[in-house]
Amino acid sequence: MAISSKKVTYPRFPPKLWWNLRRQFQKSTPVNGVVTDNYLATIWETTPESVRNNYLSPLKRLGLIDNENRITDRAMRWREDDEYKNVCEEILHEIYPQELLDIGPDYDRNRVETWFGRFAGVGEKAKQDMATLFLLLVKGDPSEQDAVVNTQRKAQVNSTTVKPRKQEQKSTKRRIPKEASIQLEGSTEALNGQNKVTGTNLSLHIDIQVHISPEASAEGTAPLTGEGRGLKNGGSIGTMCSCNTAHKSQWSRRSNFAQIRCVPQEAKSDRAISVFMTAIDRDIGVGSV
Repeated sequence: MAISSKKVTYPRFPPKLWWNLRRQFQKSTPVNGVVTDNYLATIWETTPESVRNNYLSPLKRLGLIDNENRITDRAMRWREDDEYKNVCEEILHEIYPQELLDIGPDYDRNRVETWFGRFAGVGEKAKQDMATLFLLLVKGDPSEQDAVVNTQRKAQVNSTTVKPRKQEQKSTKRRIPKEASIQLEGSTEALNGQNKVTGTNLSLHIDIQVHISPEASAEGTAPLTGEGRGLKNGGSIGTMCSCNTAHKSQWSRRSNFAQIRCVPQEAKSDRAISVFMTAIDRDIGVGSV
C-alpha cells in the first residue's frame, strides 16, 4: 500500500491523564453527560485554559466525546475492562494508517517514532508523544491503570509527608566566659601600683599603714629624746602590716621589720636642760624654769 505524502496530525495524550479520566468515568459520569473544561481541569489538577488548548480536541479525535462535549457510547465501553481492548482496536484502525499498523506485531518504539517524525512532519517531542499514545492503544491492557494510579498515590504521600528534622547535636563543651580584668591601685612599686584579676584567679596586694596619734595611750607613746634644747617627741609609733597573696619581696616580709616596743621613759635631769618636770597620768611633761 502506498504511503500518502500528505502530512496528517495525530493525537497526543499523556497516559497519566488517560488513566485518570477512565478511573473517574468508572466512578461516575459528568452531570447531563457533558464533559466541560472545568470538569476535566478538576480531575487533572490543571487550568480550564490548558484543557481547552491541549486536551478537548484529542478527546474528540479519539471518539470519547462528541462535538458538543458529550460523553459517547465508546467512552462508556472504554471504562469497562472487558471492552477496553476492543475500544482501543477501534481507535487504532480509525485514526492510524495501515502502513503504521503493519510495523507490528512487535512494535519497536524507535521505528514508531521515526515513522511519526517522517510522515507527520513533527519535531522530536511531538513524535515521542504520538508514539506513546499509539503504543498505549496497541497494548490495550486495562491493568496498567492500577500501576499508574498507585504510583501517583505514592508520589502524593511522599510530597505531603514532612520529614523529621535531625536533632541538632548539643555541644558538651562549656563556653569559657570572656576574661574580666580588675585593676586595684596600690603602693607596690614592683607592680607599678596595679594588680590584674583575670577570670576567676584573684591577685590582690594591699599595704596597710597605721599611724598612732601622739595623744594616744602610753602603749603608743613615743620615747623621749634629749636632742636639742628640750625634750622632744622622737616620732609617732605605729605598726606596719603587709599582706600579699601573690607577690612577696624583701620589703614586704615580716622578718625584715624590727620589732618595735614601747618603753615608758622616766624624767631624768641628764635628758634635758630643763630643771622642772611634771608627770600627768601616764604622760611626762617638761617645762623650762
